[in-house]
Amino acid sequence: MNQFLILIILLNFLISVISKSYSDVMDSALMFKYVQMCELNREYAVLNEQIFSKEKIEGLILTANNDDDDGNADFGGLVSQIKDYIKGENRSLNKFITEQRTEVEKHVTIKNRAIEENLGTTKAELKDKIAELNSEMQVGIRKV
Repeated sequence: MNQFLILIILLNFLISVISKSYSDVMDSALMFKYVQMCELNREYAVLNEQIFSKEKIEGLILTANNDDDDGNADFGGLVSQIKDYIKGENRSLNKFITEQRTEVEKHVTIKNRAIEENLGTTKAELKDKIAELNSEMQVGIRKV
């Protein structure tokens, strides 16, 4: 029991450490994206000065691909992903347990019916045997 509790506590600690690391990386992703855009623009400016020093190209700005508006649109967090996974597993486990429970209940009702039938025949046999013994006793009493 103690090992089980320690395992749960350590797993919670591990999840929190991984979640913290994941959220730190996701938080810094937007900053790194802008740093890379600035470096790309600076490299273009240097190349433009060296290659096209006599010609002037206006309005050309290179940026990194920015599909989402805030950089974190799809970020749901590692913990929420783990929770969703656990919820899915719990649903499938509950479904399995429910199926197994109905199977066990079916088997129990079948066995109960068989036992009741056996008890009914046994009761009838016992009643017959008791009646037979009573009649033998009365015959024996009459002889005495």
